[in-house]
Amino acid sequence: MIPCLAHVDCYDGLLKKMKNPSVSSYPENESAPILPRPMIDLFVGLLKVENPDPNDLRLNPGNATPDQVKGLPPTTFGICGLDALRDEGLLYAKMLTEAGVPTDIHVYKGVPHGFRRFGDKLSASKHWDETTDSGITWALTNPTATGEFKIHEH
Repeated sequence: MIPCLAHVDCYDGLLKKMKNPSVSSYPENESAPILPRPMIDLFVGLLKVENPDPNDLRLNPGNATPDQVKGLPPTTFGICGLDALRDEGLLYAKMLTEAGVPTDIHVYKGVPHGFRRFGDKLSASKHWDETTDSGITWALTNPTATGEFKIHEH
C-alpha cells in the first residue's frame, strides 16, 4: 500500500528525519526481492521528471510538513518489513499521526514490497487482505485521531 513517497533525487528531507540513515531501509533492502533499488530507479526514471522539486508534494508527499498533512482523511498503512520503502512509510505514518490524522499502521515483517502477488502461498497475504478490507471499513466510520503512533505487526 506504500508507494515511493519521495523522488530519489529529493530524498534528503526524509534522510534528515532518520536517526541513522546508514542503516535505513534503503541500504538495508537495496537488494530485496521484487523491488530492489535498481527497480525503484527504473520506475522513478519512467516518470521523466527533470530537475524534480523537493517541495512538489504531488511527487514528494513524504516531504510534506505536519501543517501540510493536517486534515487528510483517515489512512491505513500496509508496510512491508523487507522493503526499501519501509522507513519512508513509517515516517509518513508517524507524521500523519502527530498531525492529528487518524491512522491505522500495519507492518508485515519479513516480506518484500509486492509480496501479495504470491497469494495463498504466503500466510501474510491473508492478513494483508484482512487489513485492506478492515482499513476501508475503518476509514468509512469517520474515526477519531488518537495521536498514538501504534504499529500492528504481522
